[in-house]
Formats: sequence, C-alpha cells, structure tokens
Amino acid sequence: MFYKKIIFIISIIMFLAIQLQAQTMEESIIGVWSTEDGDNSQVEFEKDEEGLWHGTITSTDVTRSIGKLLFTEGTYDAEDNEIKGKLIHPDSGFRVNGTLSFEDNEQTLKVFAQKLFVFKTFYWKRL
Repeated sequence: MFYKKIIFIISIIMFLAIQLQAQTMEESIIGVWSTEDGDNSQVEFEKDEEGLWHGTITSTDVTRSIGKLLFTEGTYDAEDNEIKGKLIHPDSGFRVNGTLSFEDNEQTLKVFAQKLFVFKTFYWKRL
C-alpha cells in the first residue's frame, strides 16, 4: 500500500514537470529571429488574442517586405513540441505548411516548409 502511494505521487510530479516544460517551450518562440537567408531578414513571433502564433518581418534588405506576415495560423502541438501553421512568401503570397521546432538549447529555430512532396528546412538564429 505504501509503495502505491509513492508511485502515485511520483507520477503526478513527473506529469506536472512535463506540462510546465511544454508551456515554457511554447512561450520560448516569442522574440526576434534572424532568417540568415541572404537578405538579412528578421522575424518577430507573437501570439494573438485567439492563441495563434504569427511571425512578422520586422527588418530586411527588401524594404517592401517589412511588416508582412511570414508565418501565420500557428498552433502549438504539445505532443510533438512544435508550432504548426502556414509560411507565406512575402512577395507572391504563396502559402505552404510550416513547422517550427527548437534546436541548440532554443537558440536555433528549425523551420520546416512543405507543399505536397516538396520540402525545405531553414535554420533561424535568436537575436
């Protein structure tokens, strides 16, 4: 009987620790990221009042792109610890599925873009 109580208490503590870590990971995307794709773009991620994530271009060598959405409709997937949404090409408006996840102790954002069978991975650095 005593062992069942200890196992139950340990299980609850582990569950709470995992939940707290997941919430922290979701909020870690807030801030500005350098896209490192040749045009010196910076993207700022914010969560709107509906709980969706959006990334806006705040700085770039291509001035007509400043203020445009680059990522939208992002929702946090706790099971995979990723944010899934839509990546938008700033000039054409072309949309693809996008998945955001962390690498390098949350200092690198892995951006996975996919449309049907075509995909590409980008790595952005936290500023």
